[in-house]
Amino acid sequence: MSFTTDRAGFNIRQHLDFDAAGRVACPACVQDGKSKQKNLSVDRDTGAYHCWRGCTPDQIRDAIGQPKPQSGIGFSGQTTKKPTTISIQAVNQSIAHLQTSPEALDWLQSRGFTPEMMAHYRIGLSDWRDSHPSIAIHIPVKESFYRKLRITPWVEHDLPKWSQYGVPTTIFTTYSSENSTATWFCEGEWDAMRLGWLAQQQNAKVTVCCSTTGCGAVPSIEQLNQLPGEVFIWFDRNDTPTKNGIIPGDEGAHKFAQALGDRARIAQVPMPDDCTINGWDISNALDAEFTWADFEQAAQMAITPEIVEPVTELEHQLTEILEQSPSPFHRDLALMGLAKKMGIPYRDLDSLAKSLKTTIDTQDTQTTAAEKLRSLLTTRPVQFDLTHYLEPWFADILLKTAKAMPTAPEFLFTTLLPAAASRVGTAAQIVIKPSANYKQPMVFWSAIVAQSGSMKTPAQRIIIDPLVNLEKDAHEIYQADLEAYECRKALGESAQKPIRKRYLTKDSTVETLQRIHGENPRGLLYYRDELAGAIKVRNQYRRGYGADEEVELDQWNGAAVLVDRADKSVCLPKSAVCRTGSIQWEVLGELMGDHRDFNGAWSRWLFCAADAPTRYLDIDEQPDTGISEALSWLYGALEKLPKTDYFLTPAAGQLFETWQHQLVDAQQTETASGLVYVYPKIEAYTSRLALWLHIVNAALREQQPTQLIDAATMEKAIELAAYYLWQHRLIHTHNSPESGLASVALKVQKYVERVGEATASKLKSGVRALRNMAATQIRELMKTLANTGYGQVQGEGAEMKYAAMPPPKIDVDDTELTRSSIPIPQAAQAVPVQVDIIDNAEIGLHSSELVPPVESSLQEGTPIEIWFKQAWLPATYLRSLTHSVLSHLTGKLDDGHQVKLSIAEVLFDSTRQIASAYRVASADIRLCPKTE
Repeated sequence: MSFTTDRAGFNIRQHLDFDAAGRVACPACVQDGKSKQKNLSVDRDTGAYHCWRGCTPDQIRDAIGQPKPQSGIGFSGQTTKKPTTISIQAVNQSIAHLQTSPEALDWLQSRGFTPEMMAHYRIGLSDWRDSHPSIAIHIPVKESFYRKLRITPWVEHDLPKWSQYGVPTTIFTTYSSENSTATWFCEGEWDAMRLGWLAQQQNAKVTVCCSTTGCGAVPSIEQLNQLPGEVFIWFDRNDTPTKNGIIPGDEGAHKFAQALGDRARIAQVPMPDDCTINGWDISNALDAEFTWADFEQAAQMAITPEIVEPVTELEHQLTEILEQSPSPFHRDLALMGLAKKMGIPYRDLDSLAKSLKTTIDTQDTQTTAAEKLRSLLTTRPVQFDLTHYLEPWFADILLKTAKAMPTAPEFLFTTLLPAAASRVGTAAQIVIKPSANYKQPMVFWSAIVAQSGSMKTPAQRIIIDPLVNLEKDAHEIYQADLEAYECRKALGESAQKPIRKRYLTKDSTVETLQRIHGENPRGLLYYRDELAGAIKVRNQYRRGYGADEEVELDQWNGAAVLVDRADKSVCLPKSAVCRTGSIQWEVLGELMGDHRDFNGAWSRWLFCAADAPTRYLDIDEQPDTGISEALSWLYGALEKLPKTDYFLTPAAGQLFETWQHQLVDAQQTETASGLVYVYPKIEAYTSRLALWLHIVNAALREQQPTQLIDAATMEKAIELAAYYLWQHRLIHTHNSPESGLASVALKVQKYVERVGEATASKLKSGVRALRNMAATQIRELMKTLANTGYGQVQGEGAEMKYAAMPPPKIDVDDTELTRSSIPIPQAAQAVPVQVDIIDNAEIGLHSSELVPPVESSLQEGTPIEIWFKQAWLPATYLRSLTHSVLSHLTGKLDDGHQVKLSIAEVLFDSTRQIASAYRVASADIRLCPKTE
């Protein structure tokens, strides 16, 4: 491999800041968007340099603004190696030239530049090397200009991306207020100009600028000192954290921050949670309609980077040995060789290598933990809106009850699922695919996960107590019937022994439960206040040997109960034993062990670990919410329903099929072993939730449920299923041993959300997992958490505090509650989605209900286009919906809207031709393109 040496006196080390090992990011690679790794090497003795990705010397020199002179003639026709400027007359000629190039104008407009912006920033068109028309950026310098060229960007070519011959590393200011209090520093000219234009419209008190050489080089200290106030660095965001643990920004941002010192603040460009664009920048954010207020909020969350000492040559060589040695044997050999070469005792070198390895491993662990936690927290759902899933009058009762206790509404709903299902039991099942005999029973297992004192038991008892009362009444009737039976029997009369009606049981062995179910074939509820007791009681009468767990798992599938014993015989073609209870975080973690869950026992549960409100008691007398009477009435109504099989409408089946494909794809890419088995169970629960919502809401409306379950109900079931899938991810991250530092970080996050802020000392006493961790390690963890964007670090040393941003909350008295933000598994976002049609929808239009998905001017009757079958089709906007819809573009649930179709119905299949309104997601709506 050869290195290139320039014999014309060019010294690349005068233009690039090579590290101690003689490496730096290749500026040509960076400009082409290939890589920001250190691909450029230099020989420290000769100055010869080489790009390991294959960039030529000409490309490298062009990228840093020092191309080789052509026949001794520079860019402007003069022999020069110094910075080159052009006059205002040359700039005006370039501007006029731009107006003659439709390709250049179209490209600039695609980058978000209006004619007014082009004129304001004096953007022009000039030829690079006399044959390649290029966009010219003119950078003011005193009474003249530097010229930087973007080479023919509207066509593909093998030429360099940029040419900045004669342009030194300097600062390009795109907006400056006379009373600027801060500087917003962008990575490139396009970002700086667009953000500067927005700042000008806002009359902001900031200075917006960038470096003429991107993030590859830093302007002089003299120039940096002229920047007003704190300097916020808005460099491109990368999806993958760097090896040293930096999540926002990149190495260039930290290099720039090092030069600025304590004035530097690294900010994160606003970015959507589902972003798939690598290198997301300011222009991307503005294209995505993020506002100046979004940038101001992001600036408030900017972090102060630590001043890092430069890596020594010895540290660099030790790092290479640690990373490249295939075995401890090879590592020791390499260390011996290095010790001999540098004249350092092997023992000292070995000790230094072990210390360095510990540091590297800690950084890698923190990086992984931060990425896991960020992924978990950024998809974190808020409290879901019960009025969206239940009839409003009944949901209102639940919400008022939750507020009065106080407890989380999700606790009530999660307990209601198995309680209500137990009253339907074997009388209902959902048939998903008749030809494959794919059916699901009305069986639910749910569990509340919370610490002691979180009102989990009272929340469950509110829902269970009406069943207890029914159980008490049934027991009294049974005792009276039994007494009458004994009297008849004593008199010699023939009589049939009465059977006790059952609603729930709390402490039964498997055999007893089977007997009770045999006498009550419709089903019943098994309730344990402390769910751990139900787990520990298995096989207690068999000295630990038996198949209690396997029998219970079979019951989750609604399997037949066939028991033949000397003292009993049970024959049930279908079973319906619902279960519920509560459990503490630590107890659940101990019971789940390594969380591998090979038999899928834990994946069968719908866990709810919602954030419960602080347990402050309001002693003021409040009216009874009427929940006991409402539940008793509901349980009675459900028990009267006849035995029926339920089916999906074609639209509902289409939604379920798409969701099922997404779950399968997500399962195949799942890296957490304990979560792999959750996806099939969530699939099953999706259909069961649709069945539950269909039947329960019909009962609440005092109607007989139809046999067909519609798409709107399936949509809600998918949202709920996704919520409970997220709960599994939360519990796995919190409790699983394989979560490592991410588990500890999540515990810290939850603790600080509860107390507001905490020092390392307070965290150590409040979080059990931190008891044996050093205070310095806890502070590093606090910084890692701050980098996730869900908190901030204040102070230094022992005074350092971590303050968390509280999760979104919902006021249960609000009549327009925010619906839950439900994530779809990331691996499945590319799956195409069939969007539902509302058959014969009667649409009530109210302008106050509009929540425009595109811009504030969008009103009823606005012409728009919707994305369907890989094309934009004409439609008319009607109104917003109160729930989400699967997006055809992103494959994710999004805010829903109704529109009127303006296209021939033959584009849709025959089952949807009668549709008069279309249900569409925000992501699939755009305003009609303007016509000339």
